[in-house]
Amino acid sequence: MLAPVIIVGCGGSGVLSTRFIRDEVRKRLRANGIEKMPKAWQFIGLDLLPSMTDLHLASPLPADDYVSLSSGLTYMHELEKVLKSKYPVGNPALGHEELIGWRPVPQDVPGRIDIGAGMLRGVGRAAGTFALNQSQIKNRFAQALTAVQSGGAELATVSERLGYVTPAGGQFHLQS
Repeated sequence: MLAPVIIVGCGGSGVLSTRFIRDEVRKRLRANGIEKMPKAWQFIGLDLLPSMTDLHLASPLPADDYVSLSSGLTYMHELEKVLKSKYPVGNPALGHEELIGWRPVPQDVPGRIDIGAGMLRGVGRAAGTFALNQSQIKNRFAQALTAVQSGGAELATVSERLGYVTPAGGQFHLQS
């Protein structure tokens, strides 16, 4: 039987990769007469942009599968202020060094972060650190986990239609 999976793409390239993977999976399912993506396969895109870039290279993710990490912040100095208040220096229990000790210096980040991190991974990581506690990202991952856990029957049907058989011992093999 096929396994449940959650694929998460981070940043512009990660989101685009997730879109390509989803397109390929959808193409293979349709080639076997399956129109609906199994709920046990979740595809999530995380980026700073308020909405997904339309690059026409791959189909966009459904709107609910794209999560913006910008949290309404525009500049790195705003993100810096929020992170410093949440993870103050001098309190090792809050994990300042581990969570934000590696972040970029706001003066070194040109422009607005809400229009992208400009390939500066530290900006995306800092925004991700802040966004992990926001309800939108928590809710999306909770939804994904619920879908993966409850999608077994549907995935078994898809596995069977694609020719994967699960014998009593639990090992699967491709049926010829």
